[in-house]
Amino acid sequence: MEKSSSTVEKYQLGFLVSTFAFNLTNLLVFTPMTIDMMKQRHKVERQNNIGDGVGKLVGPRIRTNHGSHANIFSFGSLAMHSWYLAGKMNL
Repeated sequence: MEKSSSTVEKYQLGFLVSTFAFNLTNLLVFTPMTIDMMKQRHKVERQNNIGDGVGKLVGPRIRTNHGSHANIFSFGSLAMHSWYLAGKMNL
């Protein structure tokens, strides 16, 4: 007789796969974009002799990085999975 996974267990697998996907996307897509953007910003700051202080050059391009969204979604998925695991504990 085959035992099938329950709906809750399937959701947990979904949360873990989502976490993996968000982290992989962040690693392969958003991190290189962020590094390129940072290099361009430093080049502009050096050319214009600015950027020695905090917040001297903050343009709209900084807001185009969505890597933090991937981190937040990954954290949320792991939080849901942790909540599930905590509910299975017998204290």
